[in-house]
Amino acid sequence: MANRGVWWNSPGLINVNAVTPQISQRVDWISTTPTTAVLLTGRMDAANAIARGFGRGPYANYPLSSPVVQSLRPYPQFGALTTWWSPLARPGTIRSRPRPPSA
Repeated sequence: MANRGVWWNSPGLINVNAVTPQISQRVDWISTTPTTAVLLTGRMDAANAIARGFGRGPYANYPLSSPVVQSLRPYPQFGALTTWWSPLARPGTIRSRPRPPSA
């Protein structure tokens, strides 16, 4: 007989502050080009970022010394958001198996 873990802690399986493909399509950039990589990792107050329209922060008093990619995140004021006890399945998709009858 083996032990089975239920509701184990699973941090890092869901990144709620990730730059999703939908966000990248909205701002119309392709991350595989070297120029885009330089733009996204560079500061927001750099000349190439201002030329592409990233000269303003997502909210007032946003530090323009932060990278452009940080301003594209859903929660740009936070670096990393860790989710604990993440529900990863849709309701109704996990069904418990009935126990076998005891002998």
